[in-house]
Amino acid sequence: MEKVVKALVVTLLVLGTVGVANAGWTTTVYTTTVQSNVTLGQSYQWGNGVGYYHQVQWEHLWTAPAIGGDITAVEFQGADLTVTATNANDKTATVHLGSPGAASLGDLQSGANLFDVDSYASLMDGSLSVYAKLFACNEWGTITLNSSKLDVVYKVTESTFVPDPAPVVPAPAAVILSGVGAGLIGWLRRRGLMA
Repeated sequence: MEKVVKALVVTLLVLGTVGVANAGWTTTVYTTTVQSNVTLGQSYQWGNGVGYYHQVQWEHLWTAPAIGGDITAVEFQGADLTVTATNANDKTATVHLGSPGAASLGDLQSGANLFDVDSYASLMDGSLSVYAKLFACNEWGTITLNSSKLDVVYKVTESTFVPDPAPVVPAPAAVILSGVGAGLIGWLRRRGLMA
């Protein structure tokens, strides 16, 4: 009886180990875009003979994916700024990040202006100041700033524990378990412990 019980215990332990081995950690890496939209919808008119820039400032606010829970790492990949304007083609209008004295991202033209702001990663802290300098000396007219959109792309690493959905008894282990059970019943019958 002792040998049979030992064999049964060993078999059950093997089956339990095989079932647990199907569970494990899964790592997924993907990119996600966090977007910030600002509706400007404001026209700016400037007269002839003005010797300095007319300056407009606005903020882009967004929240980066947070590390915690299943997310184990977040890495900045890049960012694009799109500023849409009207009646800007014949003006000396420029866009700047961080401060009005910072280097220009480029000229502001009528339509959608796409600026690559990857090199400004140090400013990507959830708040980004954008400045538009409109009208240089001896320029006049009206510029309309319609909207501004910031797309910040992150690479996210996520680790999740995937449990075994249902314990599956492998075929060889099932055969062994059946054999042990049949042997135990036979032994009990020979001893007269089972009718």
